[in-house]
Amino acid sequence: DVGTAIALTSFHQMGNLAGIVPGVDVGLHSGYKKISDDNEILKASGLSAFGLPVAQLEVGIPVINVDLMARYSSYEKSSLVGGGARYGFLKTIPFDVTALVIYNKLNVEAGENKFGASVMTLSAGINLNVPVLSPYVVISYDVTELTPDEKLTSVKGKSSIPRLDGGVNLSLMPLTYLNVGASYLLTEKPDVAYRGGVGMKF
Repeated sequence: DVGTAIALTSFHQMGNLAGIVPGVDVGLHSGYKKISDDNEILKASGLSAFGLPVAQLEVGIPVINVDLMARYSSYEKSSLVGGGARYGFLKTIPFDVTALVIYNKLNVEAGENKFGASVMTLSAGINLNVPVLSPYVVISYDVTELTPDEKLTSVKGKSSIPRLDGGVNLSLMPLTYLNVGASYLLTEKPDVAYRGGVGMKF
């Protein structure tokens, strides 16, 4: 659950920033995921849902079609750091085809909610490049390791979850965007998570 909420904010589009000149994207994104009934670790910590706003900087490197990403969040003794890269296999006027890998490390020390998590995400997708409205579809695979405070429980968790993602970027003003999207988790009991964000791209 935590891994999904973090991982689904790893991207808000699958377009390639890199081109003839460097591209830059600065945004604030957040995911939301209800805690599953069978998640003993997070139920023990008292959480019913999880979401965390994350600031993300993306820089496109010209010629080689690579975007580098850095992420950070801090809130009430909880912090997240992460980074990764996106590679453009195909960049055309109507659409981009890209793949990314990103790693996140979360540490939570807020009251009784104490745990750590690491999340590795692999994704591949298509981004349609049209004015104002830019939709995307993605398939992702998340590997999450969750380590709770030993005072709460000795149970450690690890999960590997494939998911299907979709969303859209709305650019109602030049250089800005609003993102909304959702993920469909391909688990034994299928589930849904959501994300949203705002930013500037130039």
